Amino acid sequence: MGDDTEDPALAEVERLATELYKAQDALAFVAECCDVADRMGGSITTADVRQWLEGAKCGRQIIAEREADRG
Repeated sequence: MGDDTEDPALAEVERLATELYKAQDALAFVAECCDVADRMGGSITTADVRQWLEGAKCGRQIIAEREADRG
């Protein structure tokens, strides 16, 4: 087997593994958010889920995004 096919194939396997991990993590995060919303008696909207799929954000990230939106 030549090195020409192994390196790109390995890189693709690693990329796909990372994408799978991110997808599984996002799904678990959304499920956790749904559980919290249910416990708090809130309703869950599609917009909520879309926001949750972006992933968890710390306070600094949220503030930075708001400031960027303001211009």
